Amino acid sequence: MNSIEYFNEIKQGFEAIRYNDEPELDKLSRRLEMFIKKTLCEGSHYLSDFQNITFIHIGLYIDEEYAMQLWETDRKKAINLINTIIEDLELFPKNIIAEDVNKFKSDISCSKVFIVHGHDDGAKNEVARFIEKLGFKAKILHEQVDSGATIIEKLEKHTDVGF
Repeated sequence: MNSIEYFNEIKQGFEAIRYNDEPELDKLSRRLEMFIKKTLCEGSHYLSDFQNITFIHIGLYIDEEYAMQLWETDRKKAINLINTIIEDLELFPKNIIAEDVNKFKSDISCSKVFIVHGHDDGAKNEVARFIEKLGFKAKILHEQVDSGATIIEKLEKHTDVGF
């Protein structure tokens, strides 16, 4: 099963789930989070987007009908997010078997950002410092040891970056 088929299967689960089916919601949420991490990188914005969907339930200050409306809105947001992920995978050829993704990404660090510089050293350094303030490690092409390598060879050598 390729990644698009798997995301479609999870989407079908969200389409079928009903309000207050906590075990099924938990199962689907865990599957979706795990598959986003494994397929699209642990730092993917899709993961944080999904984690921001709350699936509100009835509480002390919310009547049941309103809680159901909020829950249904969140269910639709989850389905829409999965549709967006599927569209992304279709537009950018990543539709390979999930196990293969891990094989290709085993050396990739989602905490590293590759910066290809131009002639504006000030802008390059500002971008690098900004990236580092966000908690990422900036890798600037011309700061990497090249040992006489061409630009293409340097790029190939530094493929361990997530961005």
